[in-house]
Amino acid sequence: MNFYKHFIGDYQRDTMHLTMMQDGAYRRLLDACYATERVLPADTDDCYRLARAFSKDEREATDEVLREFFPVGLDGSRHNKRTEKELANATAYAGAQSMRAHKRWQMQADMQAHDQAQCPEDASHSHSHSQTPQPDSTAKNDKNNVGQDARRVLAFLNEKAGRRYRENRVNLDFIKARLKDGATVTECRQVIVKKCREWKGDAKMELYLRPATLFNRTKFAQYQGELVAAPEDAPRETS
Repeated sequence: MNFYKHFIGDYQRDTMHLTMMQDGAYRRLLDACYATERVLPADTDDCYRLARAFSKDEREATDEVLREFFPVGLDGSRHNKRTEKELANATAYAGAQSMRAHKRWQMQADMQAHDQAQCPEDASHSHSHSQTPQPDSTAKNDKNNVGQDARRVLAFLNEKAGRRYRENRVNLDFIKARLKDGATVTECRQVIVKKCREWKGDAKMELYLRPATLFNRTKFAQYQGELVAAPEDAPRETS
């Protein structure tokens, strides 16, 4: 999740008693929850790494924040009511948007089917002309193929990293840009496999298993250059 609402009045009301150091620790832990769309681990050392708390004072400030705002639940993880509410709202919104898009597509399909039933000769004539793609049609097909490939790469990232990044413009645009630069779907998957192997399980680095980092133009070129020929973990291209 790359964006979340921040209500200044509510936040100040709930955190007015925090010191500057405690407030900083709280914001960093909130960002970790939103970025990964996960609850915090119960282990305090993992939370220290997420908050980048290294000194004794920083860790004491983080301890206070964890006790007040991130209690350990029955499942053994630390929960924060605010982040869970925002994540639930974001998931519901994404589901509603998907449903609306499906309804629009279904309505267009129904209208097309109705027009073809009313004017079968026109539909046949139109179909015969469509056998030879025009330049605009070819460009549109290329664009659709890039979008489909980007969604396949995002789905692969979610599978390997254990994430739930949604197919929204923010996430897909990073991947589309690299595909348009000449990267293949296989190379994108190889980068994901390599970075999951290196970063997964590291509470600090695992945060960067996200489209904005992996498919940043500069960083992706670096990760792409780290690939070796025919790596054993290289995923096979599927149609």
